[in-house]
Order: sequence, then structure tokens, then C-alpha cells
Amino acid sequence: MCFRALSAAVAGLLMLASFGSLSSSSAAPENGCKLANPPAGAANTTIKSWVDPRPCDWAQKFPLFAPPAPGDGSLQRVQTSGNLSICAETDQPPGVYSDPSTGKIIGYEPDILQNLVERLGIKKYSYVEVQFPSYIPAIQAKKCDAVLGVIGATSQRAQAPGMRYTWPYLVQGDRVIVLKDSSYQHISDLKGQKIAVVPGSVEDLEAKQIVADLGGGTAVAEFQSDAIAYTAVFNRQAAAVIDVTLALIQRPDADKLRQLPDPPPVPVDSTCPYARLSVAAITTSTDNDLNLAISVALEEMKEDGTLEKIFTSHKSYLPGVLDYVRPNP
Repeated sequence: MCFRALSAAVAGLLMLASFGSLSSSSAAPENGCKLANPPAGAANTTIKSWVDPRPCDWAQKFPLFAPPAPGDGSLQRVQTSGNLSICAETDQPPGVYSDPSTGKIIGYEPDILQNLVERLGIKKYSYVEVQFPSYIPAIQAKKCDAVLGVIGATSQRAQAPGMRYTWPYLVQGDRVIVLKDSSYQHISDLKGQKIAVVPGSVEDLEAKQIVADLGGGTAVAEFQSDAIAYTAVFNRQAAAVIDVTLALIQRPDADKLRQLPDPPPVPVDSTCPYARLSVAAITTSTDNDLNLAISVALEEMKEDGTLEKIFTSHKSYLPGVLDYVRPNP
């Protein structure tokens, strides 16, 4: 996901064009769900208002995404430990990746995490390296306090036992990416070719829909990480890869790639209140206080302009990027 070879002006035009299909809606429902009492540890935070941004009536309308009932002490537990452990695959630029010159983990997600722990009265955060297909098993096994690794909020994932999404912090779009010197100009040109994706991702579902639409020997090629999927394209083991619109912002090999203009087909998810490709963190389903605190802090970061500043600094602030909630959910 990096685009150093692209000029800032061209990158801006590419991003605006890629996000043209995103609707502009209210980024958060009005009022949210007011709490009777803040969670234990609230006094150690800088949170100004303990209101869950998820409406109370989502318990009936969208039960998989309803605000959790606080009172388990999980925020205070992490504050006492002094470390918020995060499961993530750290090769997803510009979200989270290793700086090739220093080896330091950078991206908009580390910046969000640094701001998050400061607001929540937690001394630091640390990463537990986990590949994308293992995110949910990792949180189910409590290998970390939360997942924050560019994972979209979907009803299918939300049904997994032992996990709960937080409030989102980003909306992305998807595009089909091919080699610049290839002959493919539209998705329809990929008939009979292989499309590389990471299994279990939204992009995997999109690729399977393309296969169903095109037929004629079109196939999905699944790889365990974005890096391996891109390698398959460069080695011509696959004709294309499906990735988020921001994928070419920080890739050093982006000058050898291009995005097809037509977006991949969008699977309908009517039981999810969030705009498609909304990105959220995941906690265990028993860490309600921590889930609430992260959600409230993320909404506060949106409202005070912090998220916009972070995404802008990583060339990732686009129209619709903070419009998490579907119109009239």
C-alpha cells in the first residue's frame, strides 16, 4: 500500500476519483447511548463525555453492533498493566508497516494508537504480529487486548463468538490493481484470469463475485498476506489483486501498478449499520469497558479533528473517510 513515486498532485486526483462512489452521510448518529455511570478507570482518562457513539436502539436494530454494557473493569485492568497490546499484521501501508530505513512500525494506525493510549490513561501500546486471517482467532484466544489492523466491520465477522467491534475510525474504498504494463483496462477484461486476495477479507468476497459474474475460467487465488498477493501479481501468477483505495499511497513499487477505474462489486450487508468498508478495532466480547473506552475516544478524536490530521499526514484523508454510518441505518 505505498506511493512514493507518485507526485502529491497526481496522488490527490487518484484518491478523489477512487472515493467518488462513497456517500456523504452523518459520521455519527445523534446523541449516541448515554451511560448511567462511566467505567472504572474513567478518572484516569482525558475523556470529556462518556457517551457511547453507538445508539441504544441498536440493541434491537443491529444487535451484533450494539453498545456493550460496561462494568467489567477491563479499562482499569489495562491502565494498571500500563500496556495496550495490539494484534496486527504490520505490512499494510499506509495503515501500519515497517519503515524500511529504521525498522520502526509507522502508519496512521500507530499514530491513532499513540493518541488513543494518551487519552485513555494507558502508558504505552505494543504490537503482537498476527497475519490477517488469524485476527479473530487471536482475539478469541486473548493473545492481545485488541485488534487494530485495517479490518473492516462486517456482520459475518461480527457473528464470531468471543469478539466485539468498537466504533469505526475510517471508511475505505476498494479497487482492482494490475501491473501498469498489462492490457487490462476494466474488470471485464479479467475473464479467465486469476485474482489475488487474502482469504476471509472483504476483497475475497468481491473476487468471488467477479468470478461468478465473469465465469470462463476466472478464479480466485488466495494468499496469506497482502505482501504475498502482490508478489503473485509481480510474478504473473495472478493478473490482479483487490486492495483498498489507499493501497498505492506508500508502496515503493507503486510506479509499476495501476488501479482499474471500475470498482469491484459490492456485497450487500443490510444487518450492519456501518458504511461498507468501515474499519474498526476488535476487543474480546468480555472487555466491555475497554471496548467502550476505545469507541468513545475514537469518536472524540473525530470530533476534535485529530483523525483528520492523522490521515492527512499520511496522505490518507479523503472525501467520506469519516462517514462511518449508513444513511438511515
